[in-house]
Parts: sequence; structure tokens; C-alpha cells
Amino acid sequence: MIRLAIVDDDLRLIHQIKVELKEYPEIAWVQTHVSGLAYVKWLSAQPPELRPDCVLMDISMNLSDEGIQATRILHQEFPMVRVVMFTISDDDDVVFEAFKAGAVGYLLKNETPAFIFRTLTEVHNGGAFMSPSIALKAIRFFTNERPALTLP
Repeated sequence: MIRLAIVDDDLRLIHQIKVELKEYPEIAWVQTHVSGLAYVKWLSAQPPELRPDCVLMDISMNLSDEGIQATRILHQEFPMVRVVMFTISDDDDVVFEAFKAGAVGYLLKNETPAFIFRTLTEVHNGGAFMSPSIALKAIRFFTNERPALTLP
């Protein structure tokens, strides 16, 4: 069973994702919060049974890198909590900052609920997972391969 938190300042999206993921019986419960830093502070005051296994974390909330800051703190204070970035940003610098902060997954917000669930299952089981376009960025970065120029 996966205990999940969704941290995003888009209330409509939080509700939509929560409803969609609750369809999977493997999701035990879903916490929601609109601020990464406030969520970390709240979580610090909670008993262990209220800690999630996985967090879907937006990058940009009140601050442009609030999700990365919150991920860094979560990784330090609660290393067993697995953070998956959940964002519209596929900027190379942002992607790698998220991983350096401790994220183990990176999803773009246009992914299907089935793909989101698959990602949560993978990271819950100790793996890492990301949107295919983000995986390609990582491969290109580590192989120093640059995208080919396309001519009109």
C-alpha cells in the first residue's frame, strides 16, 4: 500500500489527481498541500504513521524553486520518503537540481494517471522513474550527446 502526498498550488489539479489515483486500490491514502515548505513543516510535527511513502511535488509554488527546497529538506529529515517531481518544467538545470535535492522521479504534468501510478509504484519499491522526455535529457547529458540539428 502506498501512502501518498500531493504538494502543488493548483487546487484543481490536486483534486483531479487525487480522485484518479484513489481508483487504484494500492493507494492507501492521499494527503494534499499547496505549499512545499509549509508541508515539510507540518510533516515534522506529525507522528510516523502520517508520513507518506511517496510525494508528488510541484517545483514552482510560492517560490520558483519551492519544490526543490522542500525536496532537499524532506530528503534530509525523512530519507525514507520518496519524492517525485511533478511539474511542467523540463528545463535541464531544473531537472538536475531536483535530482541533486533528492528526487527519485520526475514527471511532467501531462502524463496519464496510469503512468503516474506506475511511477509511484516503481519509486515505492525502491526504483527511480521519470517521463521519457526527461530520461532522454539525462542520457544526453551523461553521454554528452547533443540533439541533432534539424534543417527546414
